Formats: sequence, structure tokens, C-alpha cells
Amino acid sequence: MEKLLDNEARGKRTILGLKIFFVVSLALSVLVYAVWSMANGQMAKTPDAPMAMGVLLLVIGNVCAGFFAAVSFINFAINWLLWIFRSAQNLKTLQPDSISPWLAVVLCCLPFIGQIAIYCILRSLAKRTQSELENRNVEFLPLPMKLLNLYLVLTVVSTALASYGQMGILMSVGAVLSFVTIILLLKILTLLTAQEQKLFKDHEEQILRKKVDQVLREREIEKAASQIQEATYETSGRSGSMDEPPPSPEN
Repeated sequence: MEKLLDNEARGKRTILGLKIFFVVSLALSVLVYAVWSMANGQMAKTPDAPMAMGVLLLVIGNVCAGFFAAVSFINFAINWLLWIFRSAQNLKTLQPDSISPWLAVVLCCLPFIGQIAIYCILRSLAKRTQSELENRNVEFLPLPMKLLNLYLVLTVVSTALASYGQMGILMSVGAVLSFVTIILLLKILTLLTAQEQKLFKDHEEQILRKKVDQVLREREIEKAASQIQEATYETSGRSGSMDEPPPSPEN
């Protein structure tokens, strides 16, 4: 029985990285909206110095928030790909017909198609992990497939709306939906990592029980062999004493 690789640390880092990216992106969105409002509002009518200074400070804030958003996204993306790779690798060990770890990583990196690929990969990981847990009679909190389907729909819709060229209602709705999508992804990752850890622990316990049973069997075999050897010595000793000639009578 092959061992699985512990993926709990990577899963937790991925979730933490996504949370940080969510907070920084939310702050960046608020700053962008503030700059847009001020630039298209009162400043266009009364471009006084205080208003111009406020916009300048907001622009600087946007630059800083954009930098931190980029860094946080790169951090999340690296941990995400590492987690996907090991998750697929562990399932490949248990179920050889599952997706290749390298193929899963490559599909996640593809533009546009990657969104659908991520949904398919997450769905496959969830179904296969849950089937393994059910076969082992391990209790777990299931991942609703409706949650994954909603994630796919919101991902496609939010991307289409957020890519709208001009700042307006559609782009704002797309931005809001993108944050909802991140929240859904956090929920999905939390459930998947919990299931994965339960599967890892149960698999480790099975390996340990198998080793213990093997040691016990070896000891029983050694004990039985020792008893047989002792019985053989006793039997040979008795037969040897019976084969000795009786003492001759005295004259």
C-alpha cells in the first residue's frame, strides 16, 4: 500500500492566500471607485487644490493597493497550483484512472478555458475524495455539487461583466460577483481540504494497522516454528532413548 503525501499545509496556505487577496482586492476596488467618483464628480466642476490633492492621494493608494494585490495573487496562485498538484497526485495513487497532476496544473493556467477546467478539476477531486471516504466508512462534511455549479456560473458571468470596457453598472456588478465567487471558492477549498485530511489520516492508520498485523503474524509464525522445533527435539530425544539396548543381566 503506497503512502499518501500530507497536503494540509498547502491547503491552509492556499486558503490564507485567497483570504488576503480578497481583502486587498476589496480595498483596491473601493479606492478605484473613489477615484472614479471624484474625477467624474465635483472635481470636474470645481477643480480646487484640496480636491486635486485628495485625488492624488487616492491614486497613490491605488498604486500601493494594486501592488499588494498583485503580490497576494501571485502568492495565492503558487500555493493553489501546489495544492492542486498534490491533491491530484494523492488521488492518482488511490485511483490510477484519475487526472494527471501535471495535466491538472497546466489546465488551471490556461486563460478563459482555465475557469471551466478549474471547475471540472474541483468537481473530480470532490467526487473521488468523497467516494474514497464513503468506501472507508469515514464521516465527513460533503461538498454540495450545487455550490460548485454556482461557482462556475458566477465565475463566467463575473468575468464577462468585469471585462466590460467602461466603468458603469455592468462592470460594478461584475466586480461584486467576482467577490462572491471568491467567497464560494473559499468555502469549496475549506471543505475539500478537510475531506482530504480525513482521507490522509485514515490511509495512514490503515498502513499502520497493516504493519502491526504483519509484525503480529511474524511473531506468531516464529512462535509456532519454535514450538514445532521444541516438539521435534522432544520426539527425537524420546525415540533415541527407546532405541538404546537394555542393560545385560548380571551373572
